[in-house]
Amino acid sequence: MVLLSHTRQQAEETLQEVRQCLEQHGLKLNEEKSRLVHAQDGFDFLGFHVRWAKSVRTGRMFALWRPRRSAVQRVKARLKARAKSVPLNEDARELIQVMNLTLKGWSGYFKYSHATLDFIKVDRFARTQVRIWLCRKHHHRSRNLRRYPGRFIHSTLGLHCLVRDVRSGVRRPNAARRNARRRAVCGKTACTVR
Repeated sequence: MVLLSHTRQQAEETLQEVRQCLEQHGLKLNEEKSRLVHAQDGFDFLGFHVRWAKSVRTGRMFALWRPRRSAVQRVKARLKARAKSVPLNEDARELIQVMNLTLKGWSGYFKYSHATLDFIKVDRFARTQVRIWLCRKHHHRSRNLRRYPGRFIHSTLGLHCLVRDVRSGVRRPNAARRNARRRAVCGKTACTVR
């Protein structure tokens, strides 16, 4: 439960009222987990880190909800374990299917927060794990980005892209490239032949 108030005195009074209300019902407030903090210092709640922050664009204060660092580290560890659990004799789509379960579940929980930067990190990590698995499968020594580009991993293999789930209006990766008109070598706009 999160209680908000304007002053510390109001917060202490409200906390005392909550204790009394819970005692009437035979419940007790966990004193180890209960604490009073200033909104700018932030607090962790249900896997999120919440704090009062200043907007770079507008200069106004707003409530910033981001996944906790430990949540990001846990999903990375889970993706790594899932990538190692798929045998190399399986098809790459089997690996993608297993990883997509974790990615979709994690993004479904955190997509309504300010998680764009964290989603970019997890996307990059997931692509790297797929590249490592493909290089091990095909006996390539280097984990070269050019060999298995992100577009191949997302479009052809079907790895779920977390950045596309963010509701903050962030553009999809390579969206500008997909919508750009193709140019012929001479500089004119290329048209499809029918």
